[in-house]
Amino acid sequence: LSKSAPVMSWIVLFILAAIYAQNQWSRYSLNYLYAVDSESSKKSIKVADSISYSEYGVLTGFGFSATFCIAGLFAGRAADVASRTFIIFLGVCIWNCALLLMAYTHNFGQVLALRLLLGIGQALSNPASYSLIADIFPEAQRAKASGLFAAGVYVGGGLASVCIAMAQSMGWRGTCVLIATIGF
Repeated sequence: LSKSAPVMSWIVLFILAAIYAQNQWSRYSLNYLYAVDSESSKKSIKVADSISYSEYGVLTGFGFSATFCIAGLFAGRAADVASRTFIIFLGVCIWNCALLLMAYTHNFGQVLALRLLLGIGQALSNPASYSLIADIFPEAQRAKASGLFAAGVYVGGGLASVCIAMAQSMGWRGTCVLIATIGF
């Protein structure tokens, strides 16, 4: 007879999945904000911060990924020995502060610094989330719970695709502020 997870476990899972969706929305927002087709510095981060194609590649590739991967190693260890809920909270605060501050950038260097900080914050989330899921769900339900949590990547990616329309209506800076505010 398999043990069923308590209702509170499902509530926690919903919160973790929402955090993960916002994590992905924040991560991929730059991809769409860069793609805004406008010569207006109010609508296009590419124009406002004079970001070239090669600089964009650094921001979305190595500049983010290397930091994210290295920080992820430390985050995994921290999830084993520290409060998982605090680690997730800290990550949410770091990446949303980075995204919020990105709305006030004026050049590639500033965007890069905040993108690195965003990567550090986001690296904290998943190891602690998966570990927490393993703690609160019985073995028979862990795969289902992990799969539902992982769906956050698709929800967040879908939300990120709306960033072009958001930037066209409220500007790219307003879009960053709104996404970060939702994350808090």
